Amino acid sequence: MIKIIKNMKSNIVVDSITIPLLYRGDSDRSNIRKLRATLHHGQLQSNLINNGKYDQIKDEWEKLINKHVNIGWSNTHFLSFSEDKKTAIRFGLNIKNPDEDIPEIYDTSGDAESNFALIQMNSSKIRITRNEKISGIYYGRYIPGLNIYKDITFFEIVIINVVECITKNNFNLPHALKNSTDNREWLILPNVDCLIGGAVNRIENSAILDMGQNGEFEANWYMI
Repeated sequence: MIKIIKNMKSNIVVDSITIPLLYRGDSDRSNIRKLRATLHHGQLQSNLINNGKYDQIKDEWEKLINKHVNIGWSNTHFLSFSEDKKTAIRFGLNIKNPDEDIPEIYDTSGDAESNFALIQMNSSKIRITRNEKISGIYYGRYIPGLNIYKDITFFEIVIINVVECITKNNFNLPHALKNSTDNREWLILPNVDCLIGGAVNRIENSAILDMGQNGEFEANWYMI
């Protein structure tokens, strides 16, 4: 049993911030996040859903960014997005060679043949504020659309401009900086606490991103 109890606390400056459209290519080939079964319901799951360690999100931002962008984090809390649509498609298709051609994808409107989703975050529909202590970290808030979040006023996400965060905070992460610069990478984190029921009740960070009810996040299915 999962019960949403509150939004996590965040240090914010309440002035409106403009963030570009962000894209995420996703195929979930191993069906770890059950993308096909969940995306059309308006939810996007992170790899945390697959027996990840919830308390790892308590590490410092520098360590978390390096772990996701550079070292590799199989059960990451973050969802990677990019300012560049082609880069997002490469992410989703696992094309690591920038010189390799991207195969043509066909819009299938989510039918049974679909095997690739392109997700877009429409930042203009999200109330965005910035962290007052750490440059490059922002917060987005909007009305949730999922029933599991019906008891909270708004759904909050952490939005990280990875390049800005590394450079302006003088993080010593040269490899992560190169990767994020090449990929124009942003990270998104569901920023909501939930109560996980079981043998022992525990409060953990949610692994489910609510895509909103007013087009905050949109997804289209394709076939490769």
